[in-house]
Parts: sequence; C-alpha cells; structure tokens
Amino acid sequence: MGQRHAEVYSKHPRVTISGFFDIQNLLARKLASKYGTITYNEFTDIMEDSSIDAVSICTPNALHFDMLKFAIESEKNILVEKPIVTTSEHCNSLLKMMEKSTSKIMVGQTHRFYPCNIALKSLLDSNKVGIPKIVNTFDYIPGRNPGQIMPKWIKQDKISGGGVLMTDFIHTVDKIPWLMNSPIRKVHAHLISNFISKSNVEDAIVTSMELTNGVVATCVHGCPSPGAFDMSIKIIGTNGEINMRFADELEIIKRERTSIDYPHRGNPKEHTDNAFFSEINEFINSIIEKRKPKVTHFDGILAVQIILAIYRSFKEKRTITI
Repeated sequence: MGQRHAEVYSKHPRVTISGFFDIQNLLARKLASKYGTITYNEFTDIMEDSSIDAVSICTPNALHFDMLKFAIESEKNILVEKPIVTTSEHCNSLLKMMEKSTSKIMVGQTHRFYPCNIALKSLLDSNKVGIPKIVNTFDYIPGRNPGQIMPKWIKQDKISGGGVLMTDFIHTVDKIPWLMNSPIRKVHAHLISNFISKSNVEDAIVTSMELTNGVVATCVHGCPSPGAFDMSIKIIGTNGEINMRFADELEIIKRERTSIDYPHRGNPKEHTDNAFFSEINEFINSIIEKRKPKVTHFDGILAVQIILAIYRSFKEKRTITI
C-alpha cells in the first residue's frame, strides 16, 4: 500500500516526496531510489524534520497507534490506512490526543472515492428510489494465497488486529453509513475461519446490521474466495431498487430498468487508480484549504468500534448495540 501512496504522491502537482521509512530498510531504499529522495533510519526522524507537512502511514495495522501518537505530538498532518487503530483502548486514547491537536487525520477509506460509489450515493441522495429500507452487499476477493493480493501479515491477528473483518470489511462498515447518511446501531454476525486457507483469523463473515434510520443491511464478505472477483450491492427503497457491480453495471429498477453511466465504468484498473488519486487529492486539499478531510479520525474510530462489536457479537452469540 505504501508503494501505491508513493506513486500517487509522485504525480500530484502540489506534493514533493521528502523520503521514506520502513522497518525493512531495503524497501525504503528501493522507493527512495525510484522517486529520487532519501530514507529515514527511524520514524521519529521524520517527526523531527520541520520541513515535512504530512505523512502517510501504510504500515501493518498494529503499528498505526504508536506512529499516530508520534505524528500528532509533532503536529504533522496524517493520512493513515484503515483500520486507523485496532483496539478499543487505542480508539479512546486517540480521541483524547486529538482534542488539543492541530493535526489533521484522514483515514484511507478508498471506497468512498470509487466513481461507482459516488454515482450510487448521488442517486440515493436525490431520492431516485424513494426512502432506502434494505441494503444487501456481496463482496468476495479471489486468491487462494493471501500473499497474492495482500501482505502475509494480514493473516496474523497480532499484527493485523483480526482477519477479513478488520482488514477489508471495515470498508463496508464505513461505506454503508456514508451511503445511507445514518450510523450503524446494531450488529449480529457469524464468522467463518479456514474457509479457503488455513489461518487463525476469519476468512468470511455473514452479518446483519441495523442503522439508526431503520435501514437494515445484510452483508456477505470473504477473502480469499473460491471463485471470481465479485463486489456488488443492492438497495431496495420505497419506490424502486438500485443494483450495482463494482466498476460495472449501475441500474435503477422500477417497472423498467434504467442503466446509469459514470466515469471509468467497465475499466476496474482505471476505476481503482482514480479512487486512490481522488483520496490523496482530498487529503492534500484539506491541508491547503485548512478544513476537515472527508474521512476524519472520528469516522475511522467509529468503523473500528463497529468491527469490534461484530467480533463481540460472534463471541457472545447475540446482537450487539453500538
């Protein structure tokens, strides 16, 4: 993920990359060589460099909190990959740190910037299918070897904070409240481990969620999957429904089907590249314009709290109220 951030920053007209830090120094040196800059021996060296305005934190999840703490104390602006942190204690500590901080924190919830999701939200906000009542999502990512699509530490709960819930489904628990303009208030979940690959964390999840506005969402999510890539969402409203497949079809269904076009439809790579650029561009503009980013640390913390509630729901075999 750090390589993706670096690629986008290198193309941004208002950004100069100052340097890289990685525990595996070889990786940092490779990026520094590619982008003509330097490496830092320690993360704290970056914090002590007064010429740096912002940092991207793209490390394994369990390392986020300590790096955020250093960056906040140094008054740096921060783009941190999801999940922002992995424990309830760190959520509470981060909230306290940010009470008096001048730092801006944006969380890397890229799904808010996918053109298909932006188009979907526009349809919902303009009441094209009336008042939403039911949301169904289905997200499965192929690849029997997680290392093919994600770093191997993803399957190590002490480093990742969990399995597919913490590393990928956290996009969904951020996306649904954003689309519905309403927070999640109840969750009930079933987790599946060793669905495809052997690990001590969950591969798949089936969950139901209730939002404060009464919308009910049911979600099936897994990684890796035994089949092809599939990301889809169906939203049923009082005056019709909307179907969408990632970077593909988007249609309103009433008595007839109406297909909706949007940028980069039919080209998943362009779709994803555009979302990453839009995300980082939003981060940069929020700093320049001295405003809150579209995905704040509050949003990031709320998403983690929902994920932790889902784990608790599975462990206690009951519905959890947020």
